[in-house]
Amino acid sequence: MAGGNAQATVEVDLFFSPRNDGIPYDEVYNYSLAGTEWSIRLIDLLPGSDDDIVSCQLVGPVSLGTEEGKCSVEYEAISYCAGDPTDCLPMMLNGHRFNVFKSLWAVLKQLRLSDAKRILWIDQICMNQTDIPERNAQVQLMRDIYQQAASTQIWLGPKGFDTDAGFDLLERFLSNHRRDLRRSILQCLIAAQNMFRGKGDRLKSFPPEVANLLMSEFYWANMLEGVKSFSVPQGFDYKPIESAYKWIHDSYLNHEYGRAWNAIRELLRHPWWTRCWIIQEAVVSANLTLQCGNRRVAWEDLVLLGEVAMINGLGQSATETTLPAEFTRPWGNCCTLAFLRRMDAELPLKTVLMLTQDRQAADPRDKLYSTLGLLTPEQRRRCSITPDYSPSNTLVDVYTSAAKAVILADRMWLFELLTGYELSAQLPSWAPNWCHTSLTGVWDSQIRYQAGGRNFAAPEFLEGGKTMKIAAVQVGVLHHLCPLIAGQRTPEVIETWLGWMTENLEKLPYGTDHLLGTFCRTISLGTQTYEGAPSENGDAEGLESYWIEQISQFANTPSLTRDRSRLHLCLTRNKCYLGLVTEHAVANDSIFVIPGVKTPLVVRPSESEAHYTVIGECYVQGIMNGELIGKAEAEGGQAFNDIFLV
Repeated sequence: MAGGNAQATVEVDLFFSPRNDGIPYDEVYNYSLAGTEWSIRLIDLLPGSDDDIVSCQLVGPVSLGTEEGKCSVEYEAISYCAGDPTDCLPMMLNGHRFNVFKSLWAVLKQLRLSDAKRILWIDQICMNQTDIPERNAQVQLMRDIYQQAASTQIWLGPKGFDTDAGFDLLERFLSNHRRDLRRSILQCLIAAQNMFRGKGDRLKSFPPEVANLLMSEFYWANMLEGVKSFSVPQGFDYKPIESAYKWIHDSYLNHEYGRAWNAIRELLRHPWWTRCWIIQEAVVSANLTLQCGNRRVAWEDLVLLGEVAMINGLGQSATETTLPAEFTRPWGNCCTLAFLRRMDAELPLKTVLMLTQDRQAADPRDKLYSTLGLLTPEQRRRCSITPDYSPSNTLVDVYTSAAKAVILADRMWLFELLTGYELSAQLPSWAPNWCHTSLTGVWDSQIRYQAGGRNFAAPEFLEGGKTMKIAAVQVGVLHHLCPLIAGQRTPEVIETWLGWMTENLEKLPYGTDHLLGTFCRTISLGTQTYEGAPSENGDAEGLESYWIEQISQFANTPSLTRDRSRLHLCLTRNKCYLGLVTEHAVANDSIFVIPGVKTPLVVRPSESEAHYTVIGECYVQGIMNGELIGKAEAEGGQAFNDIFLV
């Protein structure tokens, strides 16, 4: 489907296609698909020469197969980036002048044959864009439309100056390496899947770190490094991968091929890769072809080059040279889609929604609707979300429904995805605004915090689903906040920390742990064990010197201080816990632990009693492994109180 830029606003423009106000819709679209099941329209792209106007004829209704069947007519589906709906060109549709996206006009012009019609499915033309009930019904069939197409043509724009050089280079690479390389890559994939499944079936459950791994441009490098250590198939030969990688590396550094590699890089930077809808279109299509002007390449062939590039020369006798990030980074989207195409595991709604965060949608509601086709039929029934493009179904309604579906149907929480833009979009503070990329990364994703324990407690939704009622244990009220870094030079940072500790840390409830040790464990977010620390029963001066040295090392590590630059040190009243909170937290905010939620939450009291606005996650030293929630449960639950998140 067509896509553009997402806007973080509740108001949504309901017309994202070129306007055709003068066309007699009742005559051209003389029936509605809203009341039909498993029916679509197709178009005949009529033959013509270069100078002829593009002409199409609607065909239908055509019966799609059911979930087990096939369409009654063989057709090709088109996947393209629409662009600006005001930037359009005319064609003829059923004898009437009809405006289409300029990019779509170029697709039709290029695909048109001179002596025969071509049967296509294209969203802008085959759906009556003015008939909202029809759009609602057709979007529910989007997975089946692409899945049942004989092929899907991905349009990456007209030819550029270097396009031919780029495709010639691709063909040269494939002619030398295609056959042996496909076998080696497939063996690597099998080994990698076995590795992940051997670690708690993580491919199926997809915890956050695996979802993040999928989005990383270094996915292949990390995965195959593990493959070598775990389950390489017997008789596996790295030589095809090593040979192909060397060919890519050497040709990339050869100035003779500079134009060719520039053309390939431009293909990978085309706006098509940034759209929400292309995830579903690329993943479910049986046969994919990428086309730029009159040059074409099969999806599997382009991916083959990308996968070798992302491996970065790993292997039993891998080359010591690696390709620069400027080369490997553009391949990230391509390899992620390739991985999803091969994977047969069920993806939770939360995971597929995360895949859309960095992608564009003209209608921001499509951040959700574009993902539904990646779910199984049973998941879709469980989530109970149906596309609805009517003006009354606001962005707040859609994103709130998505959050409730993740929490209730998938039994997963979303607090780590909150960005701070929820309230500006009038969303409940517990429902992520999918128009914005998550600002996660402050809390170490490699540490499996379990502050809320392992038992998920389903919340209750009140007031039309906008208020979440949940039992929680209060940690305390924020007191004595201090910026962790505050842009100071290293000596000043250390001096500030030591002064703050001297002033505030006398009442910490951490037993015999040295105060400086408690501080170090806090600013490291629990990632360091400090097994080499001197005994607390030994030399007090030596112990203090050790911790001062650890603090100094932390302050002198730019990557750590940069990651923590938005954090504030905090203490809580009464029990006086030490922790780190985001810059949005203020004094008198409260910290609660919720059963099943991995980190404590900072919340802000509202005017109504026990009603709070979620500010974000936090780290509290000494309770991140379920200590506080476990104690509350062991004592009979008296410490639990119902709170209402709004």
